[in-house]
Amino acid sequence: MKLSPQYIAGFVDGEGYLSILKLRRKSARGGIWYQAVIKVSQREKDSKVLEYIQETYGGVMSGRRTYTDNSCPSLTLDIKNKGDIQKMLTDLLPYLIVKKNQAELLLEFLSYAGIRSRKPDKKYLIDNLKEKQSQLYEVARKLNKRGTAATTE
Repeated sequence: MKLSPQYIAGFVDGEGYLSILKLRRKSARGGIWYQAVIKVSQREKDSKVLEYIQETYGGVMSGRRTYTDNSCPSLTLDIKNKGDIQKMLTDLLPYLIVKKNQAELLLEFLSYAGIRSRKPDKKYLIDNLKEKQSQLYEVARKLNKRGTAATTE
């Protein structure tokens, strides 16, 4: 099966979640670590699209529990690898409509991610990057808030 980037973009617009996670980690400077993530969910019995996205862009597929008798088992594809996210967003960005702001924000975030240094003279640079990542995290939270239409300005 071969799906076009336009189809996948429409699927991600409807069923996807693009954001920045704030994690606690003792080894991270200040105990806080930020990570970009793309999540896409679908019913388990209709998982062909998720399987194709996983083959094309990577990620880890996991099942989700059902909490009521009326709900169907579903699968979630989590993509957290920086390279996989960059490739996917670069391919889909021209076709995204609903999640376009989130995609642009994630690409900006990834441009700051991965710059590391243990040298004392670079501490200022790393602290500034941490501050920028924190700001982008807050914007992502606003963009993904339910029931509101937020902008990046």
